[in-house]
This record gives sequence, structure tokens and C-alpha cells, in this order.
Amino acid sequence: MFKFSKKKNLRYISENVELYLAKKILLPPLQERRKKYWCGERYVKVKTIPTWEDYVKGQLALKKELPQNSLETIKHELNKKVAVWNGDSTRLEIGSIVNAAKRSLKGGGGIDGAIHRAAGGKFYKECCSLHGCNTGETKITLGYNLPAKFVLHTVGPQGYKPKLLTSCYRTLLDLMVECKIRTVGICGISTGIYGFPLNPAVNIALKTTRDWLLEDNHLDLVDKIVFVTFLKREAKAYENYMYKYFPCDFDQLREEIKSEKYEKKKRNTKSKKKVTKRNQNIIIKETEKSENKRNKTQKQIKEKKEIKCETQKK
Repeated sequence: MFKFSKKKNLRYISENVELYLAKKILLPPLQERRKKYWCGERYVKVKTIPTWEDYVKGQLALKKELPQNSLETIKHELNKKVAVWNGDSTRLEIGSIVNAAKRSLKGGGGIDGAIHRAAGGKFYKECCSLHGCNTGETKITLGYNLPAKFVLHTVGPQGYKPKLLTSCYRTLLDLMVECKIRTVGICGISTGIYGFPLNPAVNIALKTTRDWLLEDNHLDLVDKIVFVTFLKREAKAYENYMYKYFPCDFDQLREEIKSEKYEKKKRNTKSKKKVTKRNQNIIIKETEKSENKRNKTQKQIKEKKEIKCETQKK
């Protein structure tokens, strides 16, 4: 459980977030919030990001060569909770995003600066009210002009310090659940100017997340955890390690693909039959209509001839 002490540096949750969680303040309706997004209509809905299992299925459907699964136990329920997305987390419409923050929480370079610029002045003031954050810990604020409702600020270690980096991921996930947030976009932590090597950092991120999801009832408390990458090398590293920590049953997915293709073909055939039958009915009706018209015309011609004959006789 997180502390709610008002002492300096011990407040993990900003006052506004506390008020929101206590239902003393309400966020504007979604449509109203969208009008204030810094990115306008260029936001990305989290539900449009495929889960890891769906992504792998898509790769198999394209008949791409995939890395061999690791010895980790295949758990389908895990693969439906995680995703990898390459893009700008400040445009992600999601429950929360992670900010790889400085200890002061007052903004900086990289993703930290981008989030501060996008979120606006009120966001900065709320960050200041938290009086900084220790390395390996996480604090939370509202998202303001961001499409994300909340921002989880975590301070990564400088240099290769695996325990502190692991602590970052654990505290941000714990705090997310503590605040009843069900979705999160997690950026890379400490892999920029802080100098933590990329591959070991990704390894820690995925292993810690997997272990955390399997603890207690965390799986039931989370809808989707999105690992957000920005650079191509990040995306490649995450994808490679995902097969290790979130292995998929390739054979089962191939069977599902076959089944889906069969069902699609069946639906298309059925649809074609319906169209054919409908077209046949239309043709029959048109033929009948044409036949009736011809008969009517012939009848009229016959009647005219009869009238003409009678007139001539007279």
C-alpha cells in the first residue's frame, strides 16, 4: 500500500488525484476532454492497439518467420493483457502513461520534456506539489491536456543498477492498481541519457511485468499493459524479448487462423449465395414484368385490329 502522508517527499499521489479517487472531483466527460487534447484529433485509442497474441497471430497469418519460444510456460491470459506499440505516448488515449522523470519532477529532456510540454501549466504545478521523487519510486498526477487520464512519474537509475530499475516497474504497476487504473502505456526507463543498456533494460521490464501479473490477482485488475517504443531499435528489442517472456502457442494460433479463414470463406460463400438468389429473384421479376408488358401490348394491338375490321365491315 502507498503512503498518503503530507510530509515532504512522502506523498505518492497528488492531491487532485486523491480528490478524484475519493470522488470529490470529477474529470470532464470524454468528449469534453478530447477538445483539450494537445494533439487535437490525432490521438490513438488504446483499444485499437492489438494485444501481443493478436499481433503474433497477424505475423503468422502473413507467414513470417518468428523466433522460437522460450522455455517459459505459455499463458494465453498473459498474452491478452500485454502489447507493444511504436509511437508517441503523449498521443495515447489510455488510463495512464509512464513518464521517465527526473528526481525533481519538473521536466527535462526526452519523454519527460515532451509530456510536460503536452500536458500544460497545471500539470507542472501539480508535479511541483509532490516535492520530487526518489530513484526507483513512482508518483502519480492527472494528465490534463494529455489524452491519458493520469501520468505515473518514475525515476530511473543512472547507469546499470538492475534492482532500482526493477523497483521502477514494480512501483508504477502497484501504484496503477492502487489508483484503480486498468490500462497503462510504459515507455523505456533509463535507456536514454541515463545510460542503462537497452537489452538488459527491456529484459528487466518484461520479466518484472510478467512476474507482477502472475502475483496475487493482478491479472484481474488490469486490462492492457502497452510497452511504448519510439525508436526502431527499441521496437526490435521489445519484440525479440516478448517471445521469451510472453511465448505464444504457434500451432494453436495457426489452427485459429485456419478456422477463421474457413469461417470467413463460409460467410462469403453464404453471402454470395444470398446475392445470387436475390439476383435470380430480381431477374425473374423483371422477366415477368417484361412478359406482362409484352402480353399487354399484344392484346392492345389485337383489340385495335378487331376495332379496325369492324369499322371496315360497316
